[in-house]
Amino acid sequence: MPEKSLYSMSMKKIASFPLTRFLCLLLLAGQLLLPVSGFSLTIGEEREIGEKLLYSVRTSFKLLDDPDISQYINELGNQVLTIAGPQYFNYHFFVVRSDQFNAFAAPGGLVFFYSGL
Repeated sequence: MPEKSLYSMSMKKIASFPLTRFLCLLLLAGQLLLPVSGFSLTIGEEREIGEKLLYSVRTSFKLLDDPDISQYINELGNQVLTIAGPQYFNYHFFVVRSDQFNAFAAPGGLVFFYSGL
């Protein structure tokens, strides 16, 4: 029996996460419903989407509750924000408990790092 590639096994595992499915459907729906010219979200709309996504992340994943790591990741994120200049949002940084090597940002100034990083 041929061995499955690590990539295909990882993709199947990732695709099985409810949040991953939700985000993929959200992206596809956005592509189908938005005009080609696109449109901008208001800051309030971005915050609302971010709050909903944060709730979904908190119910689907375990966030790391380590004050030292949280402090480190917040200091690192704030250093990047200082260089980036003025922003529309107060950024919040979270660490997802996972061995995966991953990170993602969400609307409303939410940034998630995986503990595998």
